Amino acid sequence: MKDTLHVSKQLNEALQIRDSLGNKGAVVISKIHLARYYTYAQDSVKAIAAAKEANRLAEEIRNSRDYLESLSILATLDPKNSATYLKRHIEYSDSLQIIERKIQNKFTRIAFETDEYIEETKRLSEQKVWITVIGLVIFLVLGLLFLIWRQKLRHNFLLFENEQQKANEQIYLISLNQQEKLENEKIKERNRISEELHDGVLGQLFGTRMNLGFLVIEGDENTVKQHQLYLEELQTIEKEIRNVSHELSDNIASSQINFLSIITEVLETKSKLGHFKFELDFDESIDWQKINQIIKANLYRIIQEALQNIIKHAQAKNVSLFFNVDKLKLVLEIKDDGIGFDTKQKPRGIGMRNMTSRIKKLNGEFTVLSKPTKGTLLTIQIPFKSKKHDN
Repeated sequence: MKDTLHVSKQLNEALQIRDSLGNKGAVVISKIHLARYYTYAQDSVKAIAAAKEANRLAEEIRNSRDYLESLSILATLDPKNSATYLKRHIEYSDSLQIIERKIQNKFTRIAFETDEYIEETKRLSEQKVWITVIGLVIFLVLGLLFLIWRQKLRHNFLLFENEQQKANEQIYLISLNQQEKLENEKIKERNRISEELHDGVLGQLFGTRMNLGFLVIEGDENTVKQHQLYLEELQTIEKEIRNVSHELSDNIASSQINFLSIITEVLETKSKLGHFKFELDFDESIDWQKINQIIKANLYRIIQEALQNIIKHAQAKNVSLFFNVDKLKLVLEIKDDGIGFDTKQKPRGIGMRNMTSRIKKLNGEFTVLSKPTKGTLLTIQIPFKSKKHDN
């Protein structure tokens, strides 16, 4: 705007600030501004000095733009060396063009290679998609084969478990039959002993006492009394033998003895393993002969499973079993004073599932009452039918 008031001062202040910051690129610009100012002010010496300093710094920091501009200013201010400056300007400008062409060629090559890379990437992406699809198909096929194999394995396991249950029931029935034979032999032996005592020993005692009673004892009064006391003592012995004979002949139903004796045997065995005391109680009105063998066999297995769970998890000190009859349902309660558990959580063991499965097959009901530290109560209700309905 041709207003030069304070321009020289302000340009020098700007130069000092840039120089103090060590910004050489900005110092070159300030030098060029001063060269133009001194040219306008017709002070060629200072203008040339500023332009040369700008040219030197621009070359030092490799600033092509300011280097070429400083050469143009010097060619204008210094006519003597103008040709030299112009030649350097042209040479440097040509070198820049060559470098620019090389850069353009390089970028062109990069662009070409980039296109090839993009095409290759696209091809690889499509290949990756196909590989993914094929891999997914193979995975699905393998997964399907695994599910079929697992289902088959589960089916075989269920068949094996079913066969095992049948085998266990057969074992129980065989055990029950053996126990029944043993009890029958015991009863026969007791009857034989009872008959022997009643018909043999008791008859001989009675005959001996009668013979002694008919004897005429001569002697003092004490001897006669002593004889009478011996006769009364023999009569008392006869009564005791008769009572023992009657007690031996009073036989309890063998089926009841057999089933409860087996349950007692299981309780005794498990109590030793689990270090707990047990109590077995039952309603005497239960007619075990009307309970079919399948129900007894399953009850036997259920009690085994329950006692095994108590040993593993309950840490119980006392266990009680109680059999009762509610209308046409046989009720079994298994109670322990162990650590208990939270019934809302799904049991991790297979024992509870086995018991539930057995009770379900018998059309029964199964309830579990338990709290942590409060023990556990299992209640099983099974509708029963007489042996004549057994399959």
